[in-house]
Amino acid sequence: GEDYRFGTRATDAVVPREGVGTAPRALLLGDSVSWSLLPGLALWNDEHDAGQHLAVDTHMSFGCPLSGPGTWLGPGGRTPTWEDCATWLPDIRRAVERSRPDVIVLLMGLGDIGGREVEGEWREFGDPVFDEWLRRKLDEIADTLAASGTPVLWLTYPDVRVADPEDPTADLAEIELNDPERIDTLNDMFRDVVAGRPGFRIGDLNAWMRTWDDEFDTDIRDGVHFTLMGSQ
Repeated sequence: GEDYRFGTRATDAVVPREGVGTAPRALLLGDSVSWSLLPGLALWNDEHDAGQHLAVDTHMSFGCPLSGPGTWLGPGGRTPTWEDCATWLPDIRRAVERSRPDVIVLLMGLGDIGGREVEGEWREFGDPVFDEWLRRKLDEIADTLAASGTPVLWLTYPDVRVADPEDPTADLAEIELNDPERIDTLNDMFRDVVAGRPGFRIGDLNAWMRTWDDEFDTDIRDGVHFTLMGSQ
């Protein structure tokens, strides 16, 4: 990418400043939330010494749940995934071969906290059938990442504050997707999947963001994604 036009499945989406030698390379996996971090990573390179620079490749699918393609409940209501969601998990191996990263970083999860259709029936997040199904999906992703032999940093998902598409005046605290306990449950699933896997670590993005003065300041987030200032 260049001039902050970043590709979702790109080599050198973020590059060190011109003249900087070899920098550690990360392969950033995820959805539009992880994509919204790219401007901040580019600005990091602009504002830091050469020894702290990063190169970042991407493998992303907007609106794609960790649990894969299908219909998910998000800020716009029940929404079908886009075509490239079906290739996100199967193409991770090729993305790693293309990137040859020093570390894989994963940030993703909005598409899973509202529930999904499981075996022809809509299941809510917290339904034991749904939760067990999701855990199997997460293990499948972790197995795919482990097969690469590359260290993995799995980021916890941050709290969200989405509006009701049918009632923009509704109290955001009353909307189920915005319940912090839902995010905590998802992140606990991540910890369970990572636990005991050699080369895997949790990066607690959510806990760090909860220390901010206001993690939902509109200058830094739109309720889900990071703004330019927020990503910085």
